[in-house]
Amino acid sequence: YTGFVKWLELYHNELGVPREKLFGGVGFYIKKQGKPKETYNYRTFIDWFPDGNIPDEITRIDPVDPENVKKYRFNNSHETLSRKIQYVKDHGYGGIMIWAINHDLPMSDDRSMLRFVHHEVHKK
Repeated sequence: YTGFVKWLELYHNELGVPREKLFGGVGFYIKKQGKPKETYNYRTFIDWFPDGNIPDEITRIDPVDPENVKKYRFNNSHETLSRKIQYVKDHGYGGIMIWAINHDLPMSDDRSMLRFVHHEVHKK
């Protein structure tokens, strides 16, 4: 969230881009921390979180090798994504831009990130 706000404010305050021309970026992918760098689709992790609310930070221990701990970063839990959207709305930015939309589930699925974004954008 803080990086999201930082970049919007930098472009507006320091570079003079009008707020209504700036869109906050949201990626529907998850990054593995450490080396080698790897990214995964949101839908790849959905089985771990059946309600569709994937936390911002994920730690998984390999059941075969408990010494093998993997950490992932999402930055778009429902709470964080809701805060990002509200920030954009409250401060008059142009909107939200989503990349890698093909990483999402179909809109017909209740766990779809795009469906969640749509709900949050239209919430009063």
